[in-house]
Amino acid sequence: MQNSKLKGAIIGFGEVVKKAHVPAFLNHKERFEIRAIVDINRETLNQAKKYFPQAARYSSLEKLLNKEKNLDFADIASPPMLHAKLINQALAANIHVLCEKPLVLDTKDFAQIKKLSEEKNLCLFTAHNWKNSPQMLKIKKLLDSGILGNIHYGEFHTLRQRPSISSLKGWRKDPKLSGGGILIDHGWHVFYLLLNMMRKNPFSISAKLEMSQEENPVDEIANCKIHFDKASAVIHLSWKSPVRKNTAAIYGDKGLLLFNDNSIIIENQNGKEEIKFETGLSQGSAHPEWMTSLLSDFLEELDNPEKRGLNLKEAEMCLKLIKGSLKSNANNYSAIEIN
Repeated sequence: MQNSKLKGAIIGFGEVVKKAHVPAFLNHKERFEIRAIVDINRETLNQAKKYFPQAARYSSLEKLLNKEKNLDFADIASPPMLHAKLINQALAANIHVLCEKPLVLDTKDFAQIKKLSEEKNLCLFTAHNWKNSPQMLKIKKLLDSGILGNIHYGEFHTLRQRPSISSLKGWRKDPKLSGGGILIDHGWHVFYLLLNMMRKNPFSISAKLEMSQEENPVDEIANCKIHFDKASAVIHLSWKSPVRKNTAAIYGDKGLLLFNDNSIIIENQNGKEEIKFETGLSQGSAHPEWMTSLLSDFLEELDNPEKRGLNLKEAEMCLKLIKGSLKSNANNYSAIEIN
């Protein structure tokens, strides 16, 4: 498979696909070729022709799989409640899977798709694209250098005035499609970022959620505390903030790092250094350049089967933290073990 052109299908052609996935695939056109598009909306399928005029178009994954027999991968970008079914169908057809976060919403579904991907030696990769932002790549490089020493405390705040708006208006606040609120939508991102910052796996989490007032409520604010060996971290997520921003703090025994959306400050006994970026992490929601970088990571696992699994382990821990948070909230903010 290495260096060969990979034939794929995009499942779900919403705004994030148009604004991020499409330009990313076009930036990697020497390795990826989109052969088919799947979407339940006929108008959306007609719009997809503008981006990939040669791609076949189908109203369901079943119809695609009955017709297309030589696909290498599927890029799944449907609402979260559909992920498990679509991933199972793709893996069963011997197709590698790239999937938008959250990968799945149920631990039994995760166990099933993990087992199937391993049995068939297929890549199952979640789009953890925030890791590929300039800010997070720089933070990783700083932490890799050991400049902070042993990490003992971390924070991450994601502040939004409302959920992101897509072509399916309001689906993020429809639990039948989203599976939940901000904890799933933004919390999944923050969990994998914080885990990479803390450099260790947690053993418990406690969480308090504030729900919306709709007939089918979802969490709009989430406060979590994660417990590690000799360390802890806190997370604040909000869809009701007066500002749009991402901030973080990481404290180690040799220094501290403060992140404020478009700047990083490193401070230790040798002084203080500030690193600035042209834009903030919170600016926009599509980020085609992050997706372009993420496709390189996906290619790395496709081309090197022995390297597969790290992204999947990260997704598994995100799911455990989501489930632990929900259980903690239902049990009066009690600490729930993560194993």
